[in-house]
Amino acid sequence: YNMGNPKRIERVNKRLNARLDRKNEKRKQINENRIKQRETDSIAGEKVKRLRLKKMKQKRKCLGEIFQSAGEAPKILDSTLNQKTNNQIRLYMYKKGYFEAEVRDSIVSRDNRATVFYVIDANIPYTIHSYKHEIEKNDHGVIHKYIDAIEKESLIHLGDRFDMDLLDEERERITTALRDSGFHFFNKEYIYYQYDTTESRGKIDLYMDIYNIKSKDPIADTIILTPHKRYTIGSIDLYTNFDSRIQNPSYEKLNYNNLDFYYQNRLNIKPKVLDKRMDYRPGEFYNHSDVESAFKRLSNLGLFKIIHMDFELDTDTENENQLRSVVELEPSKTKTFTMESDGTRTGEALGVEGSVILANKNLFKKAIIGEISLTGGLEAQKTIVQTDQNDASNDLSGIASAFNTVEISPRTSLIIPSYLFKFTHLLDYHTNPHTEIATSYNFQMRPDFTRNIFSFTGSTIINEDPGHILRFDWPEFSLINIYNESPDFLGRINGLNDQFLAASYQDHIISAAR
Repeated sequence: YNMGNPKRIERVNKRLNARLDRKNEKRKQINENRIKQRETDSIAGEKVKRLRLKKMKQKRKCLGEIFQSAGEAPKILDSTLNQKTNNQIRLYMYKKGYFEAEVRDSIVSRDNRATVFYVIDANIPYTIHSYKHEIEKNDHGVIHKYIDAIEKESLIHLGDRFDMDLLDEERERITTALRDSGFHFFNKEYIYYQYDTTESRGKIDLYMDIYNIKSKDPIADTIILTPHKRYTIGSIDLYTNFDSRIQNPSYEKLNYNNLDFYYQNRLNIKPKVLDKRMDYRPGEFYNHSDVESAFKRLSNLGLFKIIHMDFELDTDTENENQLRSVVELEPSKTKTFTMESDGTRTGEALGVEGSVILANKNLFKKAIIGEISLTGGLEAQKTIVQTDQNDASNDLSGIASAFNTVEISPRTSLIIPSYLFKFTHLLDYHTNPHTEIATSYNFQMRPDFTRNIFSFTGSTIINEDPGHILRFDWPEFSLINIYNESPDFLGRINGLNDQFLAASYQDHIISAAR
């Protein structure tokens, strides 16, 4: 903390305030004169100009005040805060299994400054002597069978030090497993632990139990305890062009592969595309991991700005353990059009280029991302013969002779959200594959020659998770055709006696892999 000199700060502020008052007094006088002049011009019928008044200056902090506010003010020693800190440390040690931990503080003061020391006597830690489930004893339905089935993966082991943070992680693990087994309405707050330390010092007997669902009987005004139920998926309703701004919209219905598609006016995406990304199906038990996977796969399509998935009890059936899945998909814009232009400079060659890009994220209603681009450019270049001779008199000048090089390059690309070729069902394990295909044509007309280049490339990309991406690049093929070579250019190439260079200016095919 930077303690400034109060007397010096007061003296500096007095001087700054006096200077500020003088400046504001001048500005005030200027403003009054301008107001009077405006009134005079208005009475005389002169053209009234826009009134511009000077703003009053505000005081700023001096250097001492800036330094003083840069640090943290000193704390006054308070014994009640020391006791509160002791209790917090003791509580932390208790949660980590040190039930008999003792915490005390010691204060050493010198020159109006105090240093506080905290001394911790951990004593012996309490370890888990036994761990039992009380679920079956309290009649919680069939949920105990699923908890017993995942007991092998338990994070709690006999002999380990008692740790409340570890118990919370175990609650998370059990909750995840139960929600993946059909218990949709279950959460970790239903799990609680009890422990007994009376048997022996340093040993703890741990018991885990589950609360039943509490509901109120409106007639008898009593609390009813209901065992947790396992739910199945009854129906899945997908609203493909949902719009939250429209009240009470009218939908048309289409059933595809046991999925109900609801849409307004027209279906904006093929049902097969969404069907492949629904990892949970009607008739299956609710599985929260499959629901999250379906949400991610729908998001990866890039077609929806809002995806809302909800589950509710299916009131259209007599089965009380059946859920209705409602998936609301609010589409985003799928078509874009972009135009760009730039000036270029390559060495001494100046030029201009421009591009037009048309993209569609839902081509053929199959979530295929298609893009067509056209890039063109003009550039002023010397011929290879002129560059070699370094003839300054041949510099290009004038608009007519400047742009002697023309380049036009159309390109088409597709991103397909699936495998283009699938040879085995083992590839079904991967949840988010997509295939990229691109073809391009490049036309170059230069003073020395004219060249055509046709290229084709592709790749298959598999996104396992954000940290692991598999990419398989296809072989890349390029066809090059050269014609209209100038005699000077051919003579120069032949004169170099370089067969590799000469071959690069002939018709050829290039194939490459990586």
